Amino acid sequence: MVGPFLLHRLFWRIMDALPPEEDTETGFDLVMRQWWFFWALYFMVLLLAVFLLLWWRRSKTVIYNVDPEMFGHVLHDCLEELGLTSTRDGKRLLIAAKSPDRKQTEAVFAGAGPSKRSANLLPSFPPHAAADLEVEVFPSLYNVSLHWPRAEGQLRAAIENHLARALEGARAFDNPAANWFMGMAGLLFGLICLTGMIWLLTIYFPRR
Repeated sequence: MVGPFLLHRLFWRIMDALPPEEDTETGFDLVMRQWWFFWALYFMVLLLAVFLLLWWRRSKTVIYNVDPEMFGHVLHDCLEELGLTSTRDGKRLLIAAKSPDRKQTEAVFAGAGPSKRSANLLPSFPPHAAADLEVEVFPSLYNVSLHWPRAEGQLRAAIENHLARALEGARAFDNPAANWFMGMAGLLFGLICLTGMIWLLTIYFPRR
């Protein structure tokens, strides 16, 4: 709202400053060319900013309303069901595809394993597929962010699809801290809107 409003007010002031002379039409045409140029520049910058924001966030996944303590167990179980190995290196989790155990696979398909349905949904990965995962937990908001610096062989898509089905059991239904944060955000937004309305009223209805 700020950018278009400032452009609008700027060009209205320029129009008011045009001299009432014979070359007014020439000055008006010049102002209108500047008007279209700056509006086009504004939208180009806006689209570029949106593109850069999406590009910067392309390697991140945010999960809301999840129990942070249970998320680690759910993630570990998902990696095991997908036939992946994980090794912790500081804050980073190194994930790689492992060769399937033939006896375990045959037992699962025969119905003697832990989950026949999981085996039917088990994707196949290239032998050397690997991924790096950083898990950032925000316990007060029951929020988890997944950062993927590297993901090969569709590992990220397979893990996230499996998590989407498995996280139903780790959902957090009560989040008092989130309600408090949302209340504060709503209060600040209301104050900003009220300040903006008072500012607009003082501009369009000046004191006499």
